[in-house]
Amino acid sequence: MADKVIKTDEEWRRNLTPAQFEVARNKGTERAFTGEYHDNHDRSDVHPGEPSDAAGGTRGAASYVTGEPRAWENTRVIRDPASLLTWRQQLRTLTRTRDLPAVLFQLPELSFEQNRSMSALARGHQKACGCTSGSFFMSVAVVTSVVSYFVSGRHVSSINLSQIVSLVGITVLAALSGKLAGLLWARWRLLRLATNMYDTVASTAHRAAL
Repeated sequence: MADKVIKTDEEWRRNLTPAQFEVARNKGTERAFTGEYHDNHDRSDVHPGEPSDAAGGTRGAASYVTGEPRAWENTRVIRDPASLLTWRQQLRTLTRTRDLPAVLFQLPELSFEQNRSMSALARGHQKACGCTSGSFFMSVAVVTSVVSYFVSGRHVSSINLSQIVSLVGITVLAALSGKLAGLLWARWRLLRLATNMYDTVASTAHRAAL
């Protein structure tokens, strides 16, 4: 039988992520069926606890955010400034936002709840499809076109096929423009989040070094 491992809380903190420490040492948990990864059916061949890669753990990451191991594919674990920089550089590429790996924050400078909150925020931005802004732009285009038509003194009886085709074209163009604007806005918010998180971690590390 193996000898009992005896370590101080500080030693455990150095060996575990904040979420793992909260669960393993403080008996942390949450109400059943409320975790952010509840009902996640993504397939994965990962093994909980396996080490992450040098880029911050892009595949084979396991989390204890919900109080029990959850495995999923294509996840980037952010544990230090280096992995934050890698993530920020990836956000500056032309890769579609929805094709980027999901992000899981496990920064020791943040609390368990802060890490979970930042992970959820990043995931929300990454899932943005631009549909809301697309619908808004389309609605504005339709209303503006119709109002302009009647304000010019024309009547319903004078509407012809070319005008209908023109309205449809304007509507489609507006919807696509709005969708693109929404996607760019979501990417910008991810970049801002990455920059703010890096500044926070770097500032904390600098104060600790003084």
